[in-house]
Amino acid sequence: MTHLRTSVVKTRKEHRCDGCLYRYAKGVEMRVSVHADGRELLWSRICPTCMAVLDAAPPDAWEDGFGLGDVLDDPDWEATRLKIGGPEWIDKQVS
Repeated sequence: MTHLRTSVVKTRKEHRCDGCLYRYAKGVEMRVSVHADGRELLWSRICPTCMAVLDAAPPDAWEDGFGLGDVLDDPDWEATRLKIGGPEWIDKQVS
């Protein structure tokens, strides 16, 4: 898998965070990463709380990536959300 780009964008519509599976309203800043796997493009969107959890982790903690919702399992996720004043989510979208 090849990393193509990462940027932080302000959403123009609701989006689900791939790290915690919560849906966030438009206007939330999310980290968008694009990867190529052969001829397939893979996009991921990460909310501010998951960004902070991933950024605070040791360099090798997430080196193999993460599955949908895996970042929410981090024991510091809720404390991080409260500390940074992360945005409120709409609901949890399981898919």
